[in-house]
Amino acid sequence: IGAGIYIQNHKEIYENFAVNRETIENELGIALTWTEGAKDCTIIAKLSADVQTSEAEWNRYFDWLYKMAIKLKAIIQKYNEVDT
Repeated sequence: IGAGIYIQNHKEIYENFAVNRETIENELGIALTWTEGAKDCTIIAKLSADVQTSEAEWNRYFDWLYKMAIKLKAIIQKYNEVDT
């Protein structure tokens, strides 16, 4: 399961996040997957989950996804200092 930030055609925004990578990961308490493409960039938080065979864990997975989305929103608000 993944929750992330997708940045399209604004490398300077991605670079601003990347400069703060260690701080951001410490704030979230999780290592993120950082991918810088030619035009698009992503920052993804992942949770190892087997959604096909672990139906009993679905509530935990949804809780994680919900909480991570809120945390990522806060990260965007805090570190998105580039004018778009």
